[in-house]
Amino acid sequence: MSLHKSYEVDMPGEKVFATRDELMDWVKAVGKQLGFVIIIRRSYCGSKGRGSKSRQLAILGCELGGKYKPYKPKLKRKGTRTKKCDCPFRLKAGRTSEDGLWRLTVVRGDHNHKPAKNLLGHAYVSRLTSEEKEMVGKMVDNKVKPAHTRPTNIRYRFLEMVGMTSVGFTCTIGFGYMCNEREPEVTWALQKLRGLILREEDMPKVMVTYRDTSLMNAVEATFPTTTHLLCQFHIAKCVKAKCKLTIKPKEMWDDVGDAWNKVMYS
Repeated sequence: MSLHKSYEVDMPGEKVFATRDELMDWVKAVGKQLGFVIIIRRSYCGSKGRGSKSRQLAILGCELGGKYKPYKPKLKRKGTRTKKCDCPFRLKAGRTSEDGLWRLTVVRGDHNHKPAKNLLGHAYVSRLTSEEKEMVGKMVDNKVKPAHTRPTNIRYRFLEMVGMTSVGFTCTIGFGYMCNEREPEVTWALQKLRGLILREEDMPKVMVTYRDTSLMNAVEATFPTTTHLLCQFHIAKCVKAKCKLTIKPKEMWDDVGDAWNKVMYS
């Protein structure tokens, strides 16, 4: 599947999948990579339901397809608009009763809008994956109460991700709750952040952290092309702490701190 300048998705022939979830995961992953969000517009599960072996159909399309239909036409808020632009992109997914396989074909392969540069703040990224849905289903079958999914005796670690604009202002770009601060959990949080960046050229050029081994290793593994620097504030804080232990009298602490800042900023 390739994307041309005319926003046309070219997928020759058809692709075959064993299950409906496998098909949808592939379509959504490819759409995300290209900057488009693909959704199910219509589906037909046959007279015997979705789990039967009868023929099943699904029409997939761009989330910007169709036109906005207000719930109450006379009630329209001023200063608002819809993101739908009647995008014509269409895919057809069908399961035959002969072999039970799902086949994906292109009905209309072009979009009438530009691909998204990233999916930051998009509702799509917060949807559950097939594995997460299966986990939730098992919890429901086991009658796990919602209050028990987050025990109050567990303290979650908070990881805040902050960006800096071209004029020097900072802004929060993401945050995550982790059960601990070990390397696998920190790597997971950074991988979720990386998944929101669609193009390699949009990867951060520099990342600044304090000297935490788990965080430093996670940055190196998740963003291998990004320059990693240590925070100057935390470096100066550590230098001052060492001064208190090794340098006397304490009147010299400020002199050592100033000398260190000259070296760091030189």
